[in-house]
Amino acid sequence: MHNPLNPGYYGSDELRSFGFAEVGENVLIARNCVVVGVENIRIGSNVRVDGFTTIIANGGSLVMGDYIHIGSSCLLGCRGGMEIHGFGGMSHGVKVFTASDDFSGNSMLSCNVPSELINARISPVVIGKFCSIGANSVVLPGAHLREGAVLGALSMAIRPLKAWHIHAGNPARKLLERSRKVATLEDAARGEYLAMAS
Repeated sequence: MHNPLNPGYYGSDELRSFGFAEVGENVLIARNCVVVGVENIRIGSNVRVDGFTTIIANGGSLVMGDYIHIGSSCLLGCRGGMEIHGFGGMSHGVKVFTASDDFSGNSMLSCNVPSELINARISPVVIGKFCSIGANSVVLPGAHLREGAVLGALSMAIRPLKAWHIHAGNPARKLLERSRKVATLEDAARGEYLAMAS
């Protein structure tokens, strides 16, 4: 029975017809997402983007690897360029910014004024392989989650986070080391998908 409260997902074939730069296999993007700048977005395989997420890539690029899950109500602002490597994800409500206004009072905010009056900070964000970002966390321009880094819920990343460590707080601080076992499971995960696809 059709449930009108569940709009469902676009699949890989439909998404390719929308003009994305690249879409892999087994990609699902919820029908109630907002995606701007599809021509600047490359998506690997086995990626799911849940409802009410907004991706703005009209002024920059987004490259997503394989095996990624973006939870509901996330925001990816890609003006400065964003890379999300494989086998990781974002929980609900995560906000990732690659551009931020200058709040010093020495320039205007980005409120439809001439660009020469604005002094936005624009810097790429890289989210490494096996990284996870907890619910309602914020990642600011220039932050780099190195391989295996975790950012706990309700936290803010303003600088690079150490590989294979769990971080939390505002600003986020290193809490403890994380097991690297998950990295040894990559081949098994890829093999299971290939077996299912054949």
